Amino acid sequence: MEPEQCHACHQPIGRPRKISNGLYLSIIVGNSIDLKMTTADRFLFKRDYEKFKLRVTLLNMVLLIVNLVFPSRPLDLLCHFLMVWYYCTLTIRESILRLNGSQMHWWWVAHHYFATAICAVAVTWQDDEDYRAFRLQFLLFALYICICQQLQYKYQSGCLRRLHSLGHGDSMDLTLEGFDMWMFRGLTFLLPILVFAYLGEIYNAYTLYSMWTRGTTSWHVPTLGVLFFIVGNGNLFMVVKIAIQKLGGDPRIRKQSLQTKFREYNGIDKLK
Repeated sequence: MEPEQCHACHQPIGRPRKISNGLYLSIIVGNSIDLKMTTADRFLFKRDYEKFKLRVTLLNMVLLIVNLVFPSRPLDLLCHFLMVWYYCTLTIRESILRLNGSQMHWWWVAHHYFATAICAVAVTWQDDEDYRAFRLQFLLFALYICICQQLQYKYQSGCLRRLHSLGHGDSMDLTLEGFDMWMFRGLTFLLPILVFAYLGEIYNAYTLYSMWTRGTTSWHVPTLGVLFFIVGNGNLFMVVKIAIQKLGGDPRIRKQSLQTKFREYNGIDKLK
C-alpha cells in the first residue's frame, strides 16, 4: 500500500506522531503541530509574551483615559473588545507556556478566563440606564488595573532578572497579575496595590448586586456581579494563602530563610 501523498508538494506524508497539546490548545490549533519548544524558543516566546502584555495594557490605558475625558459609546466598545481579544490571546499563550514548563499557578490562568468573560459581557451590554450608572466606576476600575499591570511588569521583571542572575527561581517564571511566592523576595510593596484592586472587584460585585435588587435589570448586571465576586474573592484567597504559607511554619526555619535572603540582597545590590 503506497503512503499517502501531499497534494501541494507531492511528497509522501509520514506516519503522524502522537501529539498532545492539552484540551484547550487541541480545540484551537489541533494536535497536528507539536507546540513543545526548545530552550531557546521557550525563552523567546516568554519574552514576546511579556512584551505583548506591556504594550496592549499601555494602549488600553491610553484609550481609557481618552474615553474618560471624551465619553463615547464607540470608544467604550473599542476598549471592551480590545480587552476581550487581549485576555483571549493571553489564555492561548499561557497554555503554550504551561505546556513548555511554566509553573504559573492554575488560578492566575483561570483568572484570565474569568476576565475574558467579564469583558465579553461588557461588550454585549447595551447602552441602557444601568450601563450608564455603572460605566464610570467600571472604566476607572479598568484604568486602575492597567496601571497595576504596568507596575507589576516593571518591578516583577526586574526582580526576576536579578533572581535568575543569582541562580534562583525558574527560567519560565512569568510576571503575573497577582502575587506568588517568589515576590516575597523584595516585592511585598506591591501587595497593598493588588489588595486594593481585589477589593475593587468585590465592590464592583456589590454595586451590581445593589442595582439588581433595586428593580428590573438586564442579564448583564447579575452575570457581571457573579463574575466580579468570584474573581475578587479568588484573588484575595490566593494572596492570603500565599502569605500564610510564606510567613507560617517553624520560626527557626523563618530565621534561617531571612538570613539567606539578607545574603541574597547583598548579592543583588552588588549586581545593580
